Amino acid sequence: RDVDICKISLATACAVHETVKDVLESEKKGNLYLHWPNDIYYKNKKLSGILLAAVDGWVVISIGINIHSVSMPTAVSFDDIVSGVSVSAQQLFDSVLNKLNIWVNLMLTENFFDIREYWLCNIVGMNSEVTIRNGRDSLSGIIRDIDELGRLILERNDQRLHISSGDMFINEKEIMVNYG
Repeated sequence: RDVDICKISLATACAVHETVKDVLESEKKGNLYLHWPNDIYYKNKKLSGILLAAVDGWVVISIGINIHSVSMPTAVSFDDIVSGVSVSAQQLFDSVLNKLNIWVNLMLTENFFDIREYWLCNIVGMNSEVTIRNGRDSLSGIIRDIDELGRLILERNDQRLHISSGDMFINEKEIMVNYG
């Protein structure tokens, strides 16, 4: 179901975000953000992306973390932001897997509140104008919340819209404000 995919997506992003945050120097932790629905950004650059697919009753989770230098101007690597810390890909994988187990168990025990709260404390773009694109459809509004099903709540023309999937785009000027 779409709703379950939303929750699993958010729980997975929490696991990746928490893993990276654990090894960052304290002065850098505030620059690490969750980008709805399932990306991790450092400042205004993508560090990690997550894809989920439902296949024959199973959910397949694919997690990509840019570990070594990347040549895309919109991306950043783990090596670029972590100085003086030696963490292998295997150590990152093991940590993500352990944390994923914790976050998914929270979701399965009907404790989605903790996942939602973690997101609300770490999401980029809160109370900012964003555009959600889903295929050819495009919808703009202001991020106001995440609901109990894991959907993004956008405010548009005094209405609250609940969005379960899509790609989120934030005005570049607003990103710079959010990242200080």
